[in-house]
Amino acid sequence: MSSVFRFVLWTAVCSFYPLVCAQVRVFGPDQGFCQGRNMVWNPNQNGFLFFGAERADAFAPDALALYQVDTLLNVLAKKTYLLPGPAFPGTIEPLFNSNSFLACGGYYLPSGASVGILLWLNSQGDTLKTKSFPVFFGSSSIKRSSTSPDGKIGIVGYRTSGQNNSSDIWIAQLDSSGNLDWERTLGGQGNDVGHGIRWHSGKQAWAISGDFETASYGNYFAFMNDQGQWLYDTLISDANANGNFALEIDQNDRIFMVGESTTNSGPAFDLFVIATNPVGVVQRWGYFGGPGTEAGFALICSPDDSLIVSGYSTTFEPNLPVNPYVAKIDKSFSAGRFASLSGTGIGISYGVLRRPNSDLYVSGSLDQRHFVWKISEDSLVDLDGKFGAQLSLTAPGMPVHSVAWWPENMAWIVQASAMNLDLAAVCLRDMRGNSLNIQVEKTAGQIHIRPDALLPKGMYVLGLGNQWFKVLKH
Repeated sequence: MSSVFRFVLWTAVCSFYPLVCAQVRVFGPDQGFCQGRNMVWNPNQNGFLFFGAERADAFAPDALALYQVDTLLNVLAKKTYLLPGPAFPGTIEPLFNSNSFLACGGYYLPSGASVGILLWLNSQGDTLKTKSFPVFFGSSSIKRSSTSPDGKIGIVGYRTSGQNNSSDIWIAQLDSSGNLDWERTLGGQGNDVGHGIRWHSGKQAWAISGDFETASYGNYFAFMNDQGQWLYDTLISDANANGNFALEIDQNDRIFMVGESTTNSGPAFDLFVIATNPVGVVQRWGYFGGPGTEAGFALICSPDDSLIVSGYSTTFEPNLPVNPYVAKIDKSFSAGRFASLSGTGIGISYGVLRRPNSDLYVSGSLDQRHFVWKISEDSLVDLDGKFGAQLSLTAPGMPVHSVAWWPENMAWIVQASAMNLDLAAVCLRDMRGNSLNIQVEKTAGQIHIRPDALLPKGMYVLGLGNQWFKVLKH
């Protein structure tokens, strides 16, 4: 273990409620900078791999960092991957065979552009291979990766273009050897970013989440098959949305997403939560938070039909700076239990992991150091009114099956299983958020939405009640 790093040994850390105590390990350079992210179980070493980025001192180059951590939170070893400019980590995920791991992120070039990067790592943290994704007229970064049962690798993040200096949601698939199968981008004049990706066995497709700021409606969700074809996508109606940061799928194929969003009363952020049914139709979304600021960056779908979320909050300890928290809430977003850490500076959790013994391992950055926090679910305390929910339920009688442009009718045709939608709630906007004139007709099982005949070909945003869909006129 290098002597230039200081490791703080076992520490009892209590939250605002004195009954909640846990074990925390804080580690990293004495001088410099840390961005801790998530960690994964490493079965070959009977421990964890912790991933992040750091700078040893003010004059050192940035590096992506990988730490070996045992179940007692002892830091056993460390490896760094030096980069030519400031680094920003994404996540680390186990590959399908569980014997190797895939880390992702990005780094800046001296020109100011950034490069997305993937690192294949073995259980000792050695680099097996790397793959970079430079952009000739802009930047790229990878936020998260996932693996399908046949070994395909899906990644999401962003790519920018020098034409408008904004970022687009970037989705790509690699084969099991790391060769690029295909890549897609989606976006407009705003900053659009992909954050979450998981393989959905029921749909046999990638489930993807992100931010769609171009149209000012925020939270984006899509299914894309392994051929790179969009099967379904929607924008959840929330004009104040800021980020849709994590997506997970439960044992019943339901999809849950968390992030952050300002409420209508603002300006504080609340945890933003979304739930879909097994085919991906959004059933429930809304805010979950207290009088301070909350965000969710990591999510677990528990077998006991609950969700475990971690991120940052100022509600639990209002007289202290931003602090990490972990909360266990039911899937109706109506109740739960929590614990939080106190620090002298800013603390954010970007990862949460559960071992079979039910202990939770929360990871991230605290007071400019990496941290790992081990806590038993039994020690979580009731939210006791600190969080409240403001939820919107998608009308059960309006499940949308498809939205398609029919050139022969010069209209979008919406297929739905019931037609109780208020036609006055149907609207069309361009990618800048401007309202456009349409005519709406209802027939048996369909809604016909006909825009102005002079509307140019391209991408638009169609509002159906409390859901928004990306649509193409061609």
